[in-house]
Amino acid sequence: MAEGRGNRHRPRNLQGVLQMAVEASSASEDPAPREPMTQERMEFLRGALAEVCKGQMDEVEQMKRCLEVLCRDECKERGSEEEEEEEDEREEALETLSELCENLDNARDLMKLGGLDLCMSRCLCHSEAGIRWRAAQLIASCAQNMPEVQFYLLNQGALLLLLQLTDHDANNTVRVKALYSVSCNFNIGYLGIHKACDRILGLQQRID
Repeated sequence: MAEGRGNRHRPRNLQGVLQMAVEASSASEDPAPREPMTQERMEFLRGALAEVCKGQMDEVEQMKRCLEVLCRDECKERGSEEEEEEEDEREEALETLSELCENLDNARDLMKLGGLDLCMSRCLCHSEAGIRWRAAQLIASCAQNMPEVQFYLLNQGALLLLLQLTDHDANNTVRVKALYSVSCNFNIGYLGIHKACDRILGLQQRID
């Protein structure tokens, strides 16, 4: 038992805490009599929870910094090297956000921070293909297994933008990533698809 306790790692996010709770619950089903929680165990749990809270805050700050990079205005008077550096920074910011938003809590936080709106308004229609496909990937990461985010994206018209990229973008990677993002956003059942179709028809009528 002592060896197992020494090898235990502290969870880095809320999902890790839930996993720990499940394991603790399974162990508590053992008919053996419960022993009082040791001081070592109490300190371990306190430290684990503190690290989770700190880690979650750090990740939110990371997302905010990434959004600041994506919000920067592009200056046409800058040299080609500076423009290339800025593009690299934007691509890196989108990749970081995609990785962070594999965590469902971060995906929800990004939505609340306005990151998805920024992604749709500035990144999906960016002149650089590397920005466009990474934006589509970010939307897919946020929408996967998250009905709340899926409905939000549908209401904001993301599906129409993604379908346009799938059909008309000149870059193969952009088309593939956009199609993947569409598939992630269709995990919302019949009601969601019906709303999406209504939304698309309404926008097309306004365009016509």
